[in-house]
Amino acid sequence: MALSQLTAGIAKVFEESFPAPFWIKAEIAKLNHYPSSGHCYPSLVEKEKGTIKAELRGTIWANDFMRINGNFIKITREP
Repeated sequence: MALSQLTAGIAKVFEESFPAPFWIKAEIAKLNHYPSSGHCYPSLVEKEKGTIKAELRGTIWANDFMRINGNFIKITREP
């Protein structure tokens, strides 16, 4: 199976299961930022009674991280 076939199948399942845009609520368990590349790697979790029920890892590309972090610092006045 080609990668494009897999991603098309996943996209189809999401489109059929969640036809409208949605937000996801989660806790940021880890946030690893690598200054050499500028990229940031968050780990999102959902906990139930202190136990991790679901976990998802992501990537924030350097240009997006600079924008997001700049807004965060501007609003909170903290790094």
